[in-house]
Amino acid sequence: MELPQKVEDKIVRVTETGCWLWVGELNRNGYGILTMPGGKRMVAHRAVWVVVGRLLRNAKTHVLDHTCRTRCCVNPHHLEEVTHAENTKRGIAVLFRREP
Repeated sequence: MELPQKVEDKIVRVTETGCWLWVGELNRNGYGILTMPGGKRMVAHRAVWVVVGRLLRNAKTHVLDHTCRTRCCVNPHHLEEVTHAENTKRGIAVLFRREP
């Protein structure tokens, strides 16, 4: 999967985890931000998702969940399309998970 050079230049691939860490601008929640031609800004993981040829079924009801739990990861293999409700449930489960 080939990414535009502008995008590739802002990614560091971590071999140990498989994450593609966005090293460009981050928003206040830690998600990568990409400025598109014309000045439109979007979260980087969604931009990469689209660039590799994937689309959300319904952007009003579905979001991309980071299965790796790393917000700045843009690896499409670490993203899963889920409903807002499922994404929220998963996030709460991580917050209250007990460590061994």
